[in-house]
Parts: sequence; C-alpha cells; structure tokens
Amino acid sequence: MGKFMSRTSVFNGRWRIVSMSAWDQEFIDEEEEGYFEFGQKNNGQFHFGYVHGQMDCRLTTRDGEAAVEWTWDGNDEMDPAQGRGWAIGNSTFVAANFSSEATSSG
Repeated sequence: MGKFMSRTSVFNGRWRIVSMSAWDQEFIDEEEEGYFEFGQKNNGQFHFGYVHGQMDCRLTTRDGEAAVEWTWDGNDEMDPAQGRGWAIGNSTFVAANFSSEATSSG
C-alpha cells in the first residue's frame, strides 16, 4: 500500500507537461498549458488537450526511485473518462505513464 503524500514529497506542486509520446505540444497546450498538479493530501489534478481529471495519489517506489501512482476521474472531450497513472523522478519528472479507457499515452 502506498504512503500518503506529505509536505516533503518531491512530487508536490504543479508540473508543466513538456512532451508526451502520443501528442505534440500544440495539442497538449490546446486549452491551457498542460500540467499535472500534486497536492499534500493525496489529491491532484491534470489537464492537457481536451482531457482533464481529478487524481487520488499515493507515494511509492519503483526500482529504488521515488514514485507516485494515481487513479483519476474526469473527462475527455466532454465524455466521462477514468484511468490510472504513475510517475517517477526526483527534481524533475523523469517518466510518467497515463492511461484511460478513452485516451492512452506513455
């Protein structure tokens, strides 16, 4: 089971999306600059393109690196969507995985 997010989590705060394997930057920033934002109470939100959602987050580790995993509910072009994701990193997002029934990206 993952740990609760804390004030000292390396993931806390807003992270600008600078690239995604499935979409170009123009799509990522279509409505506003794409981002993931992690709060201190196991919550967060994200927005890129026409996809946005609210996240339930847990801290964990992957291959000895700090990581965060989440489930999310939101919408994709006004259609209900949900999924899971994870990210690893330290002072920068090293890798993230995002998936949903409507959209997927690695």
